[in-house]
Amino acid sequence: MTSLYSVDDNHPSTLIMSLCQNKSLLTMMDYGETSNSTNSNHNSNNSNCMNNNHTSINNSNSDNNTSANSSNNNNSNNSSNNRLEMIIVPSIYAVAIVGGCIANGALITLLCKNRRQKYNSTGILVLNLAIADLLFLLFWVPFHTIIYTMSIWPFGDFMCRFIHYMQFSSMFANVFTLTAMAVNRYVAIRFPIWTRLRRNHKDVVIISLVIWIVALCLGIPSSLIYTTVEYQGNFYCTDSFQDKRHLRPTFFLLNFLIGYVIPLSTILILSTLTVCNMWNSTNMEGINAAESLRNKRRATKIVISLVLVFACMWFPYHLFWIWVNYFHDSFEWSYAFYYFQVFAYLLAFTNSALNPLVYAFCSETFRKKLCIWSKRKQDHSFLSHSRLTNHSIRSIPQNTQEIPMDKISL
Repeated sequence: MTSLYSVDDNHPSTLIMSLCQNKSLLTMMDYGETSNSTNSNHNSNNSNCMNNNHTSINNSNSDNNTSANSSNNNNSNNSSNNRLEMIIVPSIYAVAIVGGCIANGALITLLCKNRRQKYNSTGILVLNLAIADLLFLLFWVPFHTIIYTMSIWPFGDFMCRFIHYMQFSSMFANVFTLTAMAVNRYVAIRFPIWTRLRRNHKDVVIISLVIWIVALCLGIPSSLIYTTVEYQGNFYCTDSFQDKRHLRPTFFLLNFLIGYVIPLSTILILSTLTVCNMWNSTNMEGINAAESLRNKRRATKIVISLVLVFACMWFPYHLFWIWVNYFHDSFEWSYAFYYFQVFAYLLAFTNSALNPLVYAFCSETFRKKLCIWSKRKQDHSFLSHSRLTNHSIRSIPQNTQEIPMDKISL
């Protein structure tokens, strides 16, 4: 298999390393190797015709046919795998988009309608996280699915820049919100009296706004780096590092540090301190104190669960890009590595759809509110149907009149 950077450097598949283009790259490499193998065998056959006897010529032709048949079988297997992949992967993307939008939309609706959660610090941060997940699902996953199926970029240069800008901005907003949730839990456990007396929901709203301002600013470099490139009449959305290839590892390393390593390290330290402080608070007495401690434990469990899901879902994505940019000389590009890239992207996209489910699983209050909300929807639908039925009955014209018995002749 040809190494990663030995392919044509002008081809967008080498520049962007996107899923669909890497698949095309692998297909070209397979056919190129087959052609090279066949040509080399023909050359060896010609030399054997000049120097060897008729038996050696037959043996060479037999080896050539065997090699060609083997390569044809490999190509047919790859073609069938690609057809299956083109059904499974977009289907998973579609489920993630539809399910994630519904789940995050329901979570946002319930949090906005619930007055207690709307003015609660954890509720505000969860709302912020749901908005970031919804934006990620709406502005990145559908376009990535279209790229995956079409293998080109049909939306122009502005959308190429804007989609990548929203991808990185929502990713930063997601992880920064998780960090703010960890800080919020630590402060609430470590300084309970100060939290109760001095902090209010307006402070958390300001923190959420600051998170979005910082995330949107950090997304600006991606809008400057990514652009459209024309290749053989088709347009591809790729990065502009082909002239400055040495800057690409720095770009992805900074994203890895700012969007993954530093926030998760901070969360790990704060979560450890939070758990230790909760263990030290088990000697609290009184009904109110015990109830307060239970609520804090539930909120801490929600934060830790969301962070663990984020860490597991995004680690393969960051690992792939770090490996490609820093260790590309130590491996050969293959279908196995390509499918790992597909797997890494699927996990990263699915994270935004799983967060509402994690919150629903960990939050008993959310589950109760969801049941009440769905029951009210059913009751409202039933009442509307009953009113419509009663109105229809009343609207039937009453054209009957009483006829005296003496007017009826038998």
